[in-house]
Amino acid sequence: MGKKNNQYQRYLDGYAMINKLEMNLDAIAREQAMSFGQYLILKQIIEEHCDEPTLLADTFGVSRPAMSRKLNSLFGTGKVIKKRNQTDADQRKVIIQATVAGQQALITLNAAYRQWLSTELPDGEDYQQLFDQFIQQTKPLAVGH
Repeated sequence: MGKKNNQYQRYLDGYAMINKLEMNLDAIAREQAMSFGQYLILKQIIEEHCDEPTLLADTFGVSRPAMSRKLNSLFGTGKVIKKRNQTDADQRKVIIQATVAGQQALITLNAAYRQWLSTELPDGEDYQQLFDQFIQQTKPLAVGH
């Protein structure tokens, strides 16, 4: 019974740590009127040139309607614009582009996250590499809700 209780306690401790981390990341993003999940989407649009809602949904492992809701939030705050396909008859295809405000928000948040990580990690840690790895691992979790 002791081993089972120990595993359960480790699970609870890990869950609490993840919740605290998510709250900290969201608090930083709120300074730019965003969530951490929206930051990840904006980062993908700008840095990876992933500009189609379908591709974004696939990248983050979420449904197309879930991605549409996230993009509508970014659109509503002026961080992105939606451009309709102008090259063929299919007007359903939308291209997402970051606005100047969105680009500035990403620059500001990248710096804020680097600063936060530099205070949270021991000296000498490669926090940029760890942050990049963390982002890859949390994409589906951060955007999925």
